[in-house]
Amino acid sequence: MMQIEKIFGEIPIFHDIKIDKILFESSYPILFTCIENRNIYLFICCVNNSDETKWIGTKTSFPNLIELLTNKIAIRDTFANVTDKKFLITKKVTGVNFNEVDFNN
Repeated sequence: MMQIEKIFGEIPIFHDIKIDKILFESSYPILFTCIENRNIYLFICCVNNSDETKWIGTKTSFPNLIELLTNKIAIRDTFANVTDKKFLITKKVTGVNFNEVDFNN
């Protein structure tokens, strides 16, 4: 099992992050929510191979997640809502890299 909380915890803004709910998983969590202080985030694992693992994340809201879970919006729309700023987290053997990107990019 991946130690996602430990990996994300290396990023200063996610120092106290905890996985909240795993919405879809295989041998590791693919789509999941995390809570850090009063913020809720949605993450999706978009790459997982022997060289690296990548996640895309966004700050979200409970109403946004409820719409996703009740099939009122698609996963992409869940990421597009709430904020334009997204996170790209990459874990390689050399360490963890964090970038904040605009959703349009």
